[in-house]
Amino acid sequence: MKLRTAPFLVVLALAAGRLPAEERHLGPHVHGQATLQVSSDGPALVVALSIPGHDAVGFEHPPATTEQAQALAKARETLRVGKWLVPAGGANCTAPPAKVVADGFDVNAKPGGHADFDVTYEFTCAAPEKLDAVEVGLFAAFPALQRVVVDIVTANGATQQVLDRPMTHVTLSP
Repeated sequence: MKLRTAPFLVVLALAAGRLPAEERHLGPHVHGQATLQVSSDGPALVVALSIPGHDAVGFEHPPATTEQAQALAKARETLRVGKWLVPAGGANCTAPPAKVVADGFDVNAKPGGHADFDVTYEFTCAAPEKLDAVEVGLFAAFPALQRVVVDIVTANGATQQVLDRPMTHVTLSP
């Protein structure tokens, strides 16, 4: 039986935009830890990321200074472009820039609440049979990050890998 996971994650990502911020996150809010969900199905590679605001920009409130506003803009751009995420070269995957949702950084944010970045990347791979791994450069992009929990779903099943500094390699095939 072949799993059809990419459509599920796309539906999940679309539904996430309609839910309150507290329900949208991919995993628990743990400082120092990001959650990455990777789904590969045929030519589709869908990757969803949730990273605490503290790990991405050093604070979890609306920017109070010019430096904080610049840090927030830089993190959004880093996440939007997604150069920290590199599918196996032979798979020839491309993706449009991602939509970045930054919860908890606007003027209506609840004081003392959490802030997160939630991002979804939708790659199309010309040679999906060669998509056996992805390189995750989150530690270089966000130095405060210590761990990335990666949930993987492919036609071969589901698994989880944990990346601790300085690990970057995620194997997609069991």
